[in-house]
Amino acid sequence: FQAEDGIRDYKVTGVQTCALPISELIEGQLLQLSAVASGLGDFESADAAAVELIQRLQARLPPKHPAFLPAYRQRAFCLSSLGRHAEAEQLFERALALHREVIGRSGMTLSDLENDFGGALALAGRFRSAVSHMQTAVGLMAEVLGGEGRVDGITLNNLGSAQEAVGDYPTALRTMRTAAERLEQRRSARDLEVLKTRGNLARTLALAGDVAGGRVLMQQVLRDLVVVEGEGGGLWLAFNQVRLAQIERLGGNRDAAF
Repeated sequence: FQAEDGIRDYKVTGVQTCALPISELIEGQLLQLSAVASGLGDFESADAAAVELIQRLQARLPPKHPAFLPAYRQRAFCLSSLGRHAEAEQLFERALALHREVIGRSGMTLSDLENDFGGALALAGRFRSAVSHMQTAVGLMAEVLGGEGRVDGITLNNLGSAQEAVGDYPTALRTMRTAAERLEQRRSARDLEVLKTRGNLARTLALAGDVAGGRVLMQQVLRDLVVVEGEGGGLWLAFNQVRLAQIERLGGNRDAAF
């Protein structure tokens, strides 16, 4: 039994275990820890775990090993969430370059990196660059899955939000409608991701000039969110109540309260 280098195979009640180096177990746990912490909004802890993961990888692997890709992606997400946009952009660029060099210029991992990079750029207010990377992500995903009709609704929702942010409302509206349709085909009508996307669509409808349509759709989203989050409300109910007030103001109701 070599405690530092790996776990030796052994038998328990006749079942053979799978050998896995302790270093890889720890690295996997650090990646999961960072993901869980970021999901809880604790981006400082998430970033610390991602930093330790990268340091461990650097200590045992050559710099162009593909194992760095998920680590770079996770840390770049943490940096973006912490507002360290320049550092996040540099790390996403490094991850993209690494993928292209050691794996290739296609695949779902590359699509995910492009999509996440687009999200980080949007968070930094660089919406035109965000649209470019998100469009690349959609194209890569379509290539892998066998057509744009198979691209998932969440990816399209991200693209539509960026298109809206640059003021391309007609294109954003088409993208958002497709995103909502795709999600509704695969999930229940009151799934939170469906409601998020329909809320985005309502906002885009109003910005594109259909204030009445946006109002009706947003009111339905709010009714469904009350069912999902409860009468007391949650984050998304409060967020979309503000959006409804914004839609009302677009329609000329200046007294609508945020």
